[in-house]
Amino acid sequence: MPRDLPGLYWDEERKRYFPLSSKPKAPLPAKNTVTIAPMVQHGPQPLALASGKAYSFSERNRTRHKTWCSLVSASSSVTPRNMHLFNDATSMCFLNNQQAVVGDKSGWLYTLDPTTKRWVPEINVHPSGITDIAISENICVATCLGPVSKIYARDVSNPDQPITLWQMSSLNDLRKCHLHKRSLLLGAGRKWVHVQLDHVDFSVSDLNPRMLPSDVLSMSQSDDNLIYAGCRNGSIFQVDLRVKAPQPHEILSSSAAKTVGGAVVHLETIRETQLLVSRMNGDLITYDLRYPTYSSPCMTFKGHVNLYTERLGVVYDSVEDTLFAAGSDGVVRGWSLRTEDQIFKRDFVVSANIPSLQLVRNEGGGCVRLLAAQGRQLHEICMGMRQEV
Repeated sequence: MPRDLPGLYWDEERKRYFPLSSKPKAPLPAKNTVTIAPMVQHGPQPLALASGKAYSFSERNRTRHKTWCSLVSASSSVTPRNMHLFNDATSMCFLNNQQAVVGDKSGWLYTLDPTTKRWVPEINVHPSGITDIAISENICVATCLGPVSKIYARDVSNPDQPITLWQMSSLNDLRKCHLHKRSLLLGAGRKWVHVQLDHVDFSVSDLNPRMLPSDVLSMSQSDDNLIYAGCRNGSIFQVDLRVKAPQPHEILSSSAAKTVGGAVVHLETIRETQLLVSRMNGDLITYDLRYPTYSSPCMTFKGHVNLYTERLGVVYDSVEDTLFAAGSDGVVRGWSLRTEDQIFKRDFVVSANIPSLQLVRNEGGGCVRLLAAQGRQLHEICMGMRQEV
């Protein structure tokens, strides 16, 4: 047996010593190869998985909005239903799919029977006609036109509770009522009223009318503190209820309104920072409330038609960020509040002025319904559902 010598190794075949540096390296062990079968895809893969990245919240929200607008654009199902009213409808309001109130030109109020789906006449408030209806937290309020205004109030959740009626000689031409939670706003001829409805049987003495330079045609309350009033001369006023003696502050003057156009027939705070305004000359625009000057609109929704009609339905969908408005040409149109684009592929022609629009969602899901009151009929547009040919 050869001896081990430092720095040398013994080559058995050649029977001699060689330096360790010249020793050939041993072959590497063979690698274990694993054959991976190709992955079988079952059905189409989501785009986020196919691209190898996940959607952000804003991307998901944007995709959802585009999908909804695409679904609504395919709507073509319009169903007219006879409400069997005594006169043409002037206003309507839905609390949910089961509770609703409609008013007509003769001053009648009708409630929806959830069992038979019929409109049942409840009371004649005033022969001059119902001007507006508002429902919030089970409280329903309706107003009437005339030299002596009448106000109807009722708790719709309690059928046994009697109806409350007030006659107010201090208010005339009562055209607008708005409810935010239990905060009631009334707009009349050169006056506006704010009262907290802790109960429906409050006293008329609780109402303290306050003056404005023009007739109030529209009112809105964005939160517990800020009130907005739109006037016939085009002015828009803001009232801060946190002030001890709140006074209206003119945020858009009538002189500026002459440039941008007409009486404010609809006013609504949307998306927390914007004010949606519809004018009698056909302007349908939004202003940004975060800036001190509001003379320049931040969004303009083109295509809306108003040939100086005071009552035309406008409804904002806060869930899907869309807007629907009825024109004086009898056409219902819709827009995306993100792109300002119209979303209906076809015009929904109802043949005359539509004084009221409502958007109703079923609690159990299903079709979202856009309801248009015109004459003595209720026209139902089922969003995303196509009429079978």
